[in-house]
Amino acid sequence: KSQGNSPVSDKIQYTDHAYLDHIKTVEMYRSGWRLSPPLRNFNDTTSLILEFDDLSEETTHYTYTIIHCTADWEPSDLNSSEYLKGITENEIQNFRYSRSALQNYKHYQLAIPNERVQLKLPGNYLLYVYNNFDQDQPVITRRFYIVDPQVQLVTNVHRTDNVKYLYSDQEVDFTIKYNQLPVNDPMRDFKVAICQNLNWGTAITDLLPKFVQPGELVYDYEEENLFPGGSEFLHFNTKNLKYNSD
Repeated sequence: KSQGNSPVSDKIQYTDHAYLDHIKTVEMYRSGWRLSPPLRNFNDTTSLILEFDDLSEETTHYTYTIIHCTADWEPSDLNSSEYLKGITENEIQNFRYSRSALQNYKHYQLAIPNERVQLKLPGNYLLYVYNNFDQDQPVITRRFYIVDPQVQLVTNVHRTDNVKYLYSDQEVDFTIKYNQLPVNDPMRDFKVAICQNLNWGTAITDLLPKFVQPGELVYDYEEENLFPGGSEFLHFNTKNLKYNSD
């Protein structure tokens, strides 16, 4: 595969993946919120943080680049200069050694964007970490998201009305309101994906709107938008004990 004019190794997966057994505890999150998804607004100044541990005893220079991806998580046709400002390949220099641990390790941390590289466009991105400026030695790939909201998304996650899945699944209905956005073909110009806890392995993709209204796309299905999840809270009514109620 190629990314603009820059070669990209065909050994990598465009997913969250660690390629070496001694690379552990890979996390990427929004600075200040460790349990957050790796997502930030385009005009925000908050960084996204990548952290991981290296259990090997070898001295290694980890380097990284950033790949702009399509909605289907394939490398886009953009040249790196079109979406990156600064140096496209950099070394991860922020690391520390473990202390008083049964297993010695080095802990690495990287902030995106940083003083060496910044992002010029919103979109889907893949952070690619590899050995010694050699893109044919993959170490980590991690997806992250730079968003520039231009539509309003109204969501409704609830216990499904489908009797077949009443006690096992949850339903994700939503409406896209795009009044301020010029759209030529609403059925083709929008691409949606529903992820449960950012698990792309079970994501629901390529849903078409069930109803098209002026300035609105309604995705209200009874089976196509279900996720196994059960029901954590059930309705319980004890206002009157003289007769059978909920």
